[in-house]
Amino acid sequence: VPDSPVRETAQYDAAAALISMGQWARATPVLEQFRADFPDSELVDDASRSLAVGYMETGDTLRAAGEFERIAEDAAMSAEEREEALWRAADLYQKVNQVENERNALERVVARYPGAFAETLEARNRLAEIADVQSQPAERERWLRDIIQTDANAGALRSDRSRYLAATATLELTEPLRMSFENLKLSAPLKASLANKRALMEQTLEAYGRAADYGVAQVTTASTYRIGQMYQVFSRDLMESERPADLDADALEQYDIL
Repeated sequence: VPDSPVRETAQYDAAAALISMGQWARATPVLEQFRADFPDSELVDDASRSLAVGYMETGDTLRAAGEFERIAEDAAMSAEEREEALWRAADLYQKVNQVENERNALERVVARYPGAFAETLEARNRLAEIADVQSQPAERERWLRDIIQTDANAGALRSDRSRYLAATATLELTEPLRMSFENLKLSAPLKASLANKRALMEQTLEAYGRAADYGVAQVTTASTYRIGQMYQVFSRDLMESERPADLDADALEQYDIL
C-alpha cells in the first residue's frame, strides 16, 4: 500500500524487526530503500546508524566506512557522533587499504577537532606513516614537525605517548643534519672548512640533545650513541683532511702531529 500514511513507519519497523532477528543482510536493503523514499524523515539519522552497523555485520567494510563518513557530515548529528564516525571511517578505510580515503578522513579529524589532543596526535602520526608509504618525504616531515609542536603546546595534556611520538619525530628529523655533517669533507684551507663542519656539528648535537631531553629511554640511548659517533667521525675526518700543498716533509710531519 504505497500511498498509506503509515508506510514510512511500517518500512522502518520492518527493518527494525529484521535487525532484532540478526537478519542484517535483509535489513540493509530495507534501510537503504527507507532512506531513499523518506529522505526528510526524522528517522533517517537512526537509519544511517543502523546501516553503518549493518554493513559491518555483513562484512561490507568499504560501504560501512562510507556510511560513517556520511554520518560525520550530517549536521543533525551531535559533534561527538560526527567525530567518532570520522574516526571509524578512517579506521575502516585502513583495514581495506583505501589509503587516500583514510588520509582524507584523518586530515579532517585534525582540522575539525583540535581540542581532541590524544586523537589528533594519533591522526598526525598515522598521516606521517601514510606519507612514508607514499614516498612523500616533505609531507612526512611536515607531520613529524606538527607532532613535535602539538606535544610542546599541550601543557598538562602531555602524556608518555605524546612525549614518545615527539621524541622519535625529533630523532628522525635530526638524521638529515647528521648526514650533512658526515658528508661535509675538510679541505684546504682547513680553517674555513673546519669552521663550517664544527657549526654543523654543534647544530646536530643540539638537536640530539633535544631528543634526549624527552626522557624516552630508547631515544636517549640512540641520541647518545649518535653523539659519540659524531665525535668519532669528526676526529677521523680531521686526521684525513686535505693537507696544504706547499709543505715539505718536515712541515707536513709537524702538521700531522698538530
